Amino acid sequence: MDLLNRTCSASAFLLTAPKSSIAVPPGGTALLPASVNFSASVPEYFQVRWYFLTGPHIRLILLVKADNCQAQNGSQYWKDFCEISIWKTSGYEHRVELSSEDVSLVLWDTRAEDSGTYSVTFLALGVKSSANISLTVSNETSYNYDVTPDMQFLDDDQRKTLQTNNVTRIIVGEDAPMSLVKVADETDYGMSSIIRLTLGGLILCLLALILGEHISFTYCTAGKTASWGGRETTLNQATVEPTAPSRLDDTSVFLGRHCSDLPITINSCRKRREAASIDQS
Repeated sequence: MDLLNRTCSASAFLLTAPKSSIAVPPGGTALLPASVNFSASVPEYFQVRWYFLTGPHIRLILLVKADNCQAQNGSQYWKDFCEISIWKTSGYEHRVELSSEDVSLVLWDTRAEDSGTYSVTFLALGVKSSANISLTVSNETSYNYDVTPDMQFLDDDQRKTLQTNNVTRIIVGEDAPMSLVKVADETDYGMSSIIRLTLGGLILCLLALILGEHISFTYCTAGKTASWGGRETTLNQATVEPTAPSRLDDTSVFLGRHCSDLPITINSCRKRREAASIDQS
């Protein structure tokens, strides 16, 4: 930081202030640094004044009076050995304060109209020394500190969930991606569809078997007796009755056998009736 030094040899004090401009955002706190050092003893009485030079009139902001100072040498902190009185100008009562460590000015709740040039003046034993400091209050100013936005950062081990209409993806870190798909109505169609199709096929085959046995029985018993090979043969109803499966596990075997034999049974009955009709004629 470039410093502007003002030295008064008569009273042996040094007033120091920065040359560079101070920049703060609106609503912030500005510290206008300034310090005074004594090479010999501290004067018994002196003043520190802060002015705002920008505008049609020079305005006194802060006045500090140090009286009855009892410090024996300049290395002793003058605020501990002086009676200090502070006055604040109207409009700055709750916005300005003297720094607790030196003669710097603290300005709170900065506004755009606070931008301009400020002057610090030190008076002791009839000698005056001054230094100017520039202050800029603007949203577009580059500040000397980092502005952190309201943003939340997640560690790699934390879970980040990205959710769409019917799909939920869960990512655990970058090296171990994992995706889970959630169906809208949460129904598992695979196994239930196979079961429905199997049961439907068994029912249809069973109905076809019952219908075929009924037709075969009716067709074969329409003529109770028929001549076959020159002999009369009596058709017994019991010989064509279907046999029910003994266990549920034999259902497929039972259905397969009877469904495959159904055309042969009907053809045999048809041939017998035709032969009987020929013999009767």
